[in-house]
Amino acid sequence: MDRKPVASVKYMNWRIKHLAKHLAEQARKHFPKTELSGEYWVLDEEKFAMLIIQECIEINRKELAFPAFDRLMHRYQTDLGVEL
Repeated sequence: MDRKPVASVKYMNWRIKHLAKHLAEQARKHFPKTELSGEYWVLDEEKFAMLIIQECIEINRKELAFPAFDRLMHRYQTDLGVEL
């Protein structure tokens, strides 16, 4: 029996690009203009990674039964050092 994919590859590619852009905007650090340089923005890579993990947690919260979700939260804390 052939199973149809839950989401098409095209949609997944769009969703990943949209999510990356949205999270990158939240993870930017602003540096104002000074006498020596112009205004610029830098991606805070640590914050960006944490935002991706938080997005995964929200998906897991919606999809997993409580015992599995609880185990997963423990793994995020121990393996990734995420403060929940």
